[in-house]
Amino acid sequence: MVYSPDGDCERVSDGSSSPTVGTAAPSSATINTGAESTPVKCDESLWDHVYNPNRLQIVDSCITITGAIDSIRAENDGDLHIRLSVDSQYSHLINQANKDNQFGDLALEPICVRKVTQASAISACQNFRQAIDIPPVGTHVKVTGSYVLDHEHNIGLKYIQ
Repeated sequence: MVYSPDGDCERVSDGSSSPTVGTAAPSSATINTGAESTPVKCDESLWDHVYNPNRLQIVDSCITITGAIDSIRAENDGDLHIRLSVDSQYSHLINQANKDNQFGDLALEPICVRKVTQASAISACQNFRQAIDIPPVGTHVKVTGSYVLDHEHNIGLKYIQ
């Protein structure tokens, strides 16, 4: 696992009520490095494994984007936190909170891929583990999932899959 240049995927929030950062959310377990011949669908059942889903505001329930992986970090909630430098045609998905808190990247969060140690997330991943291959940092990928605002973690837009 490779970490961001300063050792942390996210900058620490000052606690102010700045806009939430864009994130991709759990609707698909798809991160691939090549072109696909068939369209990828989002798996709505993954929402059953999101802890505290009320913190997320769905912007787009299923989109596909491309970009390069900047960093990967394991989270206590069983998710991975992947910072994706989106390709220029997706730059409109990055908001100020992404710039301030994610080094200008989109946060990808494949859910329930690792052991959960965060008490509030244990039940969401209980008896479920998502099998997903994550390419290394620097890899250009195509990702499909839900595009959401995460109001709890001050993430403007993120992509949950």
